[in-house]
Amino acid sequence: MTEGRVPPPGRRRDRCAGCRREAFVPEDGPPVCDACRPERGNGATDRETGDTVVVHRLTDETAAERAVPGADCTVADYPANGNYPDDDPVVEVVYPFDGPDFDDRRRYAFPLSRLAVPGETPVA
Repeated sequence: MTEGRVPPPGRRRDRCAGCRREAFVPEDGPPVCDACRPERGNGATDRETGDTVVVHRLTDETAAERAVPGADCTVADYPANGNYPDDDPVVEVVYPFDGPDFDDRRRYAFPLSRLAVPGETPVA
């Protein structure tokens, strides 16, 4: 375990849905390594528009599973998401100046790989 060959308790070896590398990921929830896991309150950039968004939460749903309300499609099938994997975990985000209370802001569902974190090139 100390040499990194056996996952520590609460972790399993899997391919990270973010970086697509082998990693130790949480036993429960989406297979996302610590380096790729978006945390609540972290800023990110929409690779398609360049807009700044704030992470609300990482969900257990994939883009192919999550329906977009009012759009009659899934996050994966949404026109702006055609360049992202169907099996990407969905991240719920809010826009930073969309109201005073973080939890009451409208949430938008994005495929994980559509979001660039600080230090990455935001617009593909």
